[in-house]
Amino acid sequence: MLSVPGVAIDGGERGLLGLAVDLEFPQRPYLYLYYDVAAPHHIRIARYTLSGDLAGTGSGAVSADAASRYDLIDDIPDQTAEHNGGTLRFGIEGVLYASIGEDGTPCAAQDSTSLRGVILRLSTRTLPPGPGSAFRAQITPLDNLFAAAADSNLRLVAALGLRNPFRFQVDPHFGSLVIGDVGDNAREEIDVLYPPIAVLDAPAAPPRVEAGSARTSAGPTSRALPSACTATTAAPYPAS
Repeated sequence: MLSVPGVAIDGGERGLLGLAVDLEFPQRPYLYLYYDVAAPHHIRIARYTLSGDLAGTGSGAVSADAASRYDLIDDIPDQTAEHNGGTLRFGIEGVLYASIGEDGTPCAAQDSTSLRGVILRLSTRTLPPGPGSAFRAQITPLDNLFAAAADSNLRLVAALGLRNPFRFQVDPHFGSLVIGDVGDNAREEIDVLYPPIAVLDAPAAPPRVEAGSARTSAGPTSRALPSACTATTAAPYPAS
C-alpha cells in the first residue's frame, strides 16, 4: 500500500512503530505514521494521503504515494536504539495523541521541552491537504495545558515524566488514556491519564518512584508524582 523510504531498522526498537487512520476517513483520506528515520537518526510523525477504493465498494484496494508526505513533527530525538515510544491514537475529542520514549537518556523525561518521555496532543483538522510540513502553532490544540507556554515543544505536551510509553489505548467512552510504561529491572507500570489533559509527573525531585515504589538512585525511571496529579499508577506489576 505504501513504501516509505529511509526508515531506520537498526537496533531493537526502531522502525515503523505506529499508525493511525484519520477519524473522518474517507472524507479525510489520511494515514498517520510514526517511524524512525535512518539518516540522521530522528523520529518523524507524518501524514500520507490515501487513494483508491476509499469507500470500500469495490476491490477495497487503497494506496498512498510517498510523495504525499506531510510532516507534523520531524525533529524528535533518536540518539539511541531503545525507548522510542511509538503509539498514535486519536482521542474521542478528535486530537491525535503520540507517545514518545525518553530515548534511553536518564532523566530526559523530566525535561518538558525536549520531546522525550512524553505524550503529545496534536491538532490535525486544520492542516492543508497535500505534501508539506507543519510548524508548531498549526498542530497545537488551543486547549492544551501548556498552549500558552513560551517553548513551542512544551505547548504540545499532554503528559510528561514517562520512561517508554510504547503502547497506550484510548477509552472509547470516557476518553482516558491507559498507558503501558516500561519499568527498569523489577516493575512495569500502567498509568491512566484522564481527559482532557493532565501532567503525569512533576519535575524530578526526591523521593523518586517507579510504579509507586521509591528508588534510591537517579535513573531514567526515577520520577515522583505530585499530589494534585490527575494521572495515577493503576497497576504496577513484576517485570519478569
